[in-house]
Amino acid sequence: GDIGGGSDHLAFYTHVGVPAAGLSMSGASLYHSNYDSFAFFERFCDPDFVYGPTMARIDGILALRLANADIIPYDIPLYAVDLARHTRTLEQRAEKVGLSPLTFDILHAAVATLDTASRALTEALSQSLAAVPPSGKELRRVNKGLIALERAFVRKAGLQGRPWSRSLYASPDPFSGYASWMLPGLRYEIETENAEEIPAWEGVYVAAIKELTDRMRKLTNGLRD
Repeated sequence: GDIGGGSDHLAFYTHVGVPAAGLSMSGASLYHSNYDSFAFFERFCDPDFVYGPTMARIDGILALRLANADIIPYDIPLYAVDLARHTRTLEQRAEKVGLSPLTFDILHAAVATLDTASRALTEALSQSLAAVPPSGKELRRVNKGLIALERAFVRKAGLQGRPWSRSLYASPDPFSGYASWMLPGLRYEIETENAEEIPAWEGVYVAAIKELTDRMRKLTNGLRD
């Protein structure tokens, strides 16, 4: 699911653009109720204490995978896939709140260009790893570039009324402080029905996606040189 608020990742992701993931297991637990006690957990939820150790193993395997990979194992094309999905969701949300039909054509075009660049980078990374193993210096350069991809969504001025929340990609709902908002700059203008500001914010997102595309192309060209 989409990452929202209420977790330790917020300071890292929404402020400085460190990629984050939320791993969890669900079941019979009465989350945040008066009965959410150790006794209830032991008796009804996980009598054999299987789930906790399983999550610990999953976290450990993920940490080892990230730590031991020569190249950070990002699913780079997922950027474009998810951005397209989030943009369509915003269009549907705008219609639901009663705004005139919105079609983010410029944003969709930027995402399509990003999709091409992301697939080219993925191919270049695969070819690089399949050929002569890169030197340590080259691996550090590539990984540094991959880490910088997410930072393309960091807006120094922050979001509307929230200078500390700087991620254009995801942030907590500013009204509840908890729910997940994807593409929150645009989402805010839609939720407040401020149609006049939507084109300007679409431009902000197009610029961020263009920056992300340029970073991918720079990495691709460096791998092919």
